[in-house]
Amino acid sequence: MEEEFDPILERRAREAKETKTRNLTVAAVVLGVIALGLCGALYYVWNKYNGADVRNEKANVQNELLMLRTELDDNITRANELNLQNDVLSDSLDIAKMQVDALLERLQKQEVSSRQQLESYKKELATLRTIMRGYVTQLDSLNTMNQKLIAENKETRGKLRESEKKNEDLTRRVEELSSQVSVGEKLKARGIEAQAERRNGKKTEKARDVERIVVSFTLAANDLAQRGEISTYVRVFDPEDILLVNSASTGFEAGGEPMSATAFRRVEYAGDDLQVTIYVNDIEEYIKGIYRVEVYTDAGLLGTTSFSLR
Repeated sequence: MEEEFDPILERRAREAKETKTRNLTVAAVVLGVIALGLCGALYYVWNKYNGADVRNEKANVQNELLMLRTELDDNITRANELNLQNDVLSDSLDIAKMQVDALLERLQKQEVSSRQQLESYKKELATLRTIMRGYVTQLDSLNTMNQKLIAENKETRGKLRESEKKNEDLTRRVEELSSQVSVGEKLKARGIEAQAERRNGKKTEKARDVERIVVSFTLAANDLAQRGEISTYVRVFDPEDILLVNSASTGFEAGGEPMSATAFRRVEYAGDDLQVTIYVNDIEEYIKGIYRVEVYTDAGLLGTTSFSLR
C-alpha cells in the first residue's frame, strides 16, 4: 500500500531544515565577529605594551648619550689642562662630541616606533662609547708622561741652579784673573746666551731634535782696547762635563794657558759694540741635562752661560 503524500508535512519539514541552516549561519557569523574582536584586542594590548617598552628604551638611550657627552666635555677639559701638543687627539675629541650631538638630535626629533630603529641607535651608541674608552686610555697615558716630565723638569731646575752657582764662582775667578790685565785695555762681553736649534732654525729643548748650538754675545765698546782681528772661542761642556768637539774644533791659548775650543770665529773689532754669533755644528749626539758654555778670546775668559736639554 503506497504511503499517502502529505504536502503540509513536506513543507513543514523543509521550513524546519531552513531554520536550522539559518541558525547555524548566524552562530558562525557571531563566533567570527567574536574571534576578530579578540584578535583586535590582543593586537591592541601587545602594540600598547611594546610601544611603551620602545619609548622607555629610547629614553634610556637619550640619557646614556647625555652622560657620554658630559664625559667628553670632561675629557676635553683634561686635554686643555694638559696643554696637549697632540692636535690629532684634541681634534678627535671634538669630532666625537659632534657625533654624539648629532645622534642625540636625530633621536630626539625622530619618532622611534620599532625595535629595529632602536637597535640601530644602540649600535651607534656602543660604537661611540668604545671610541671614547680609547681616548680615555690615551689621555691617561699622556697624563702619566706629563707627570714624569714635571718631575724631570723639577730635577733639571735644581741642577740648573747648581750650575748657575758654579758659573758665578767661575765668573768671580775670571774677574780675579782679569785683574792682572790692564783695566783700560780689557775686552768685555755682555749678553752671553746659548740655545739649541732644530734644522729649521727654531729653538728646541729636546736633545733628540738638536741640529746645532748657537752662542751669541756682544763685545762691548772700548776706546782703549786694541783694534783689528780678534779670535773668539766657545767651549761647550755636556752634562757629564765632557768638552764637545768636531772636525772644526781647534786649539788656542788663553792668557798663556793651552786649551781646546768647540768652535771659534774671527771678527774685526773697531772699538764699538760688536755682536758676535758662533755656531756649533756636527756634534754626533746630544744627551739630556745641563750644558755649560764658556766664551774666550786669546786674552782670556770673557764669561759663561748655560742651557738645558730634556
